[in-house]
Amino acid sequence: MRPTGKLHIGHYVGALENWIKLQNEYDSFHLIADYHVLTTDLNTENIYENTIEMVIDWLACGLDPEKTPMFRQSAVKEHTELFLIFQC
Repeated sequence: MRPTGKLHIGHYVGALENWIKLQNEYDSFHLIADYHVLTTDLNTENIYENTIEMVIDWLACGLDPEKTPMFRQSAVKEHTELFLIFQC
């Protein structure tokens, strides 16, 4: 999910509701797609704060980080390296 602003009902119904149900049945990892924000807005000044708020919302909705690890796209250099390989 992209950290573009406040959580809304579309986020909950479209993704979080299912993530919460599935966390007890499957191994899953949740991507905080902070690089993907750049596809719609080049203003980067709020990305970090929006990331923190988004994770707080995920936790409040019921995602358990012990069951479903969460990671920030920009913190995993291999994610960008793999993109470059696939792009070529």
